[in-house]
Amino acid sequence: MRYLLDTVVLIWAVRGLHEAPRVLRRLRERGDLAVASITILELRRALLPEEFRRAEEELEGVEVLPLDAATARAAGDYLVRCFDEGYRTDFFAGIIQATAARAGRALVTYGPHQYPLADCEIVPLRELAEEPAAAGEAGAGREATGAEGRATGGAGPSPP
Repeated sequence: MRYLLDTVVLIWAVRGLHEAPRVLRRLRERGDLAVASITILELRRALLPEEFRRAEEELEGVEVLPLDAATARAAGDYLVRCFDEGYRTDFFAGIIQATAARAGRALVTYGPHQYPLADCEIVPLRELAEEPAAAGEAGAGREATGAEGRATGGAGPSPP
């Protein structure tokens, strides 16, 4: 399967939180992993300088999918559809899900609830974490430590 990572999954991976580091490592080994270009902006805004440097290292060799006009239209359509249906959806989430949908990728996220009317397959991070672990992966993640991001006020809510 081809995956696109939600920004919070990368923040958690960089910070060593929950199962994100182990899942990211596993997905990188499988290949065909991507992020939306808007994720780079979110990472820069949310992470401390040293964390951002680590995030860029984690993204080496990972495809960064651009925000082109067609993807922007698809994101706008998604956000309008969510609003019309009574959902409050984050602007960035709209772009990320549209990027995944247009690229034919499954979106890996900590919170499927952030994508109520997604046009792509949503894969909860926990589902990937529950797959049998490869040798040497035991204890790769740790529980939240209260690390704070700058503009986001943290790495987002704890997984459901």
